Amino acid sequence: MKSEIVKKVMAEKRRMTIGQLTDKLISGDLRRELGMDKTEFAELVNVMRSTIRRIEGLEATPRMRLII
Repeated sequence: MKSEIVKKVMAEKRRMTIGQLTDKLISGDLRRELGMDKTEFAELVNVMRSTIRRIEGLEATPRMRLII
């Protein structure tokens, strides 16, 4: 399923600034837009689920590695 979602997003060829991408990541909009739960999204971006939870809960700020 993960590869299908990634292919769909890549086919859209959207362009976002780093600021827009950061805003979508912090708010959780990016994850919800992709229709993924926190576990699936964490696997996609190669971080632990708790990291996603802390970022979306405004307990932590994302590192550039996660954004790019």
